[in-house]
Amino acid sequence: MQNIDQTKINSEYSFEIEKANRYISEKQFSKAMHHLERAHILGQRSLYRHGFVHYQMLLVAFKTVDVKEIVGQITRLFAVPLGWVSGWVPKGNTGRANVSAIKPMPLPEDMRPYLDGFSVFRDVLARALVFSLLLLAYIIL
Repeated sequence: MQNIDQTKINSEYSFEIEKANRYISEKQFSKAMHHLERAHILGQRSLYRHGFVHYQMLLVAFKTVDVKEIVGQITRLFAVPLGWVSGWVPKGNTGRANVSAIKPMPLPEDMRPYLDGFSVFRDVLARALVFSLLLLAYIIL
């Protein structure tokens, strides 16, 4: 299993956000959403980045008057904190309303070096352990 280089992930995430913003300003919304999907894959383990991508997708959905996407992004914005707390973020998921919010998806080939070492199971287990210890400490104290 590979180590995850968060610095490279952060850099690639920022690159995808910059490209999406450029396409948004040029009113090329399909291209913008493509880069937001890629940013979603890279940023979904971060509460802020995950929420920010869904917010950006929501703005694009409003600009294109895509009701299904608007509803899907609002729903996902509310689910972001739950996913972060639980550790459940489906690896490779693009974050759009046209895919299940809980379905893992294949990673794009160029993102594999960044995320192959990421394990949803390990993140969920780690958070469950932390919350169990916090609960135990609360009960004891």
